[in-house]
Amino acid sequence: MSRRKNKKVGLDFISDATLRRKVSDAIETTSFLYLKRNEKGVSAGFASEIRRMEILYAASIIEAVLLFLFKKRNESMTKMDYKDVHILPASYQQSAASQFVVAKQSKVLRQDRELMLDNLLDFFSEKRVIKNSLKTKIDKARRVRNTFHLSKSRKGIRCGAKAVDSANDAVIGTFAVARRLLISK
Repeated sequence: MSRRKNKKVGLDFISDATLRRKVSDAIETTSFLYLKRNEKGVSAGFASEIRRMEILYAASIIEAVLLFLFKKRNESMTKMDYKDVHILPASYQQSAASQFVVAKQSKVLRQDRELMLDNLLDFFSEKRVIKNSLKTKIDKARRVRNTFHLSKSRKGIRCGAKAVDSANDAVIGTFAVARRLLISK
């Protein structure tokens, strides 16, 4: 897609041309999915799976934009790392299901591949960049996206039109946050 066309959908805040194109393509794909699920004769089951795909794309777009924002702001996130782990003697152990250990504990930077939507969402929420109402919408989309793992339960997860609308609202809200923080500088 041309740069001009990307600006029409409000993606000018994404300075990385490759990412901007991928996000634009994902938006176009969700538009196609919307049209497909509303065609005459589409079964309820197929329409439900299409809605699940729409939400998957929404969550993926949000994750990509939050990661881009994270990088552009030169943010960092740490995790705890444990080295030189030593199991304490049996006299200190209380359960066969777990063990008491002694280890060197240190904070290390998370690598990009370790930054998932839940990490990014918590990070930006704690920094008050993302309001609770937006966080709730994003988290709902994240939970639906996780049902694409066939081994995960889909119990209690709804993929109705309201869920798609909420996921799309979350995309728009994420775009607004990113635009405000990246363009206003």
